[in-house]
Amino acid sequence: INRNGENFYTQITQDILFKQQCSWDPCAGVKVHNIPSEGKQATITFGYDANQQTVTGSTCPTHYRIDWVKNNYSGTLYLPL
Repeated sequence: INRNGENFYTQITQDILFKQQCSWDPCAGVKVHNIPSEGKQATITFGYDANQQTVTGSTCPTHYRIDWVKNNYSGTLYLPL
Protein backbone atom coordinates (compact mmCIF):
# COMPACT_ATOMS: atom_id res chain seq x y z
CA ILE A 1 0.00 0.00 0.00
CA ASN A 2 1.41 3.41 -0.94
CA ARG A 3 1.11 6.63 1.08
CA ASN A 4 -2.23 7.38 -0.63
CA GLY A 5 -3.69 4.10 0.60
CA GLU A 6 -3.62 2.51 -2.88
CA ASN A 7 -2.54 -1.09 -3.45
CA PHE A 8 0.38 -1.15 -5.87
CA TYR A 9 2.52 -3.79 -7.52
CA THR A 10 6.07 -3.60 -8.83
CA GLN A 11 7.53 -6.03 -11.34
CA ILE A 12 11.06 -6.15 -12.68
CA THR A 13 10.54 -7.25 -16.27
CA GLN A 14 14.20 -6.96 -17.29
CA ASP A 15 17.02 -7.37 -14.76
CA ILE A 16 18.36 -4.09 -13.40
CA LEU A 17 22.12 -3.87 -14.07
CA PHE A 18 24.34 -1.76 -11.81
CA LYS A 19 27.97 -1.11 -12.77
CA GLN A 20 30.78 -0.16 -10.43
CA GLN A 21 32.45 1.90 -13.19
CA CYS A 22 29.24 4.00 -13.33
CA SER A 23 29.19 4.78 -9.58
CA TRP A 24 26.73 1.89 -9.08
CA ASP A 25 24.00 3.76 -10.97
CA PRO A 26 21.43 1.58 -12.75
CA CYS A 27 22.71 1.12 -16.31
CA ALA A 28 20.05 -1.12 -17.88
CA GLY A 29 16.82 -2.86 -17.04
CA VAL A 30 13.08 -2.29 -16.78
CA LYS A 31 10.79 -1.94 -13.78
CA VAL A 32 6.98 -1.57 -13.95
CA HIS A 33 4.79 -0.04 -11.21
CA ASN A 34 1.01 -0.62 -11.32
CA ILE A 35 -1.91 0.77 -9.34
CA PRO A 36 -4.77 -1.20 -10.94
CA SER A 37 -7.60 0.41 -8.96
CA GLU A 38 -6.61 3.84 -10.31
CA GLY A 39 -5.69 2.81 -13.85
CA LYS A 40 -2.10 3.97 -13.28
CA GLN A 41 1.10 2.43 -14.60
CA ALA A 42 4.68 3.65 -14.84
CA THR A 43 7.43 1.79 -16.70
CA ILE A 44 10.96 2.82 -15.81
CA THR A 45 13.69 1.96 -18.31
CA PHE A 46 17.31 2.56 -17.35
CA GLY A 47 20.23 3.26 -19.68
CA TYR A 48 19.87 6.58 -21.53
CA ASP A 49 22.13 9.53 -22.23
CA ALA A 50 21.29 13.25 -22.13
CA ASN A 51 20.13 13.06 -25.78
CA GLN A 52 17.51 10.41 -24.93
CA GLN A 53 19.50 7.71 -26.72
CA THR A 54 20.20 4.24 -25.34
CA VAL A 55 23.79 3.90 -24.14
CA THR A 56 25.92 1.01 -25.34
CA GLY A 57 29.20 -0.63 -24.47
CA SER A 58 31.09 0.86 -21.54
CA THR A 59 29.32 4.24 -21.69
CA CYS A 60 27.63 5.17 -18.42
CA PRO A 61 24.03 6.36 -18.62
CA THR A 62 23.00 9.73 -17.24
CA HIS A 63 19.21 9.43 -17.58
CA TYR A 64 16.30 7.02 -17.33
CA ARG A 65 12.95 6.96 -19.13
CA ILE A 66 9.50 6.87 -17.56
CA ASP A 67 6.53 5.84 -19.72
CA TRP A 68 3.37 6.52 -17.75
CA VAL A 69 -0.33 5.80 -18.21
CA LYS A 70 -3.27 7.10 -16.18
CA ASN A 71 -6.62 6.04 -17.58
CA ASN A 72 -6.75 7.52 -21.12
CA TYR A 73 -3.67 9.73 -20.70
CA SER A 74 -0.03 8.79 -21.23
CA GLY A 75 3.38 10.32 -21.70
CA THR A 76 7.14 9.84 -21.60
CA LEU A 77 9.72 11.63 -19.46
CA TYR A 78 13.51 11.41 -19.42
CA LEU A 79 14.98 12.24 -16.03
CA PRO A 80 18.55 12.43 -14.74
CA LEU A 81 19.84 9.65 -12.52
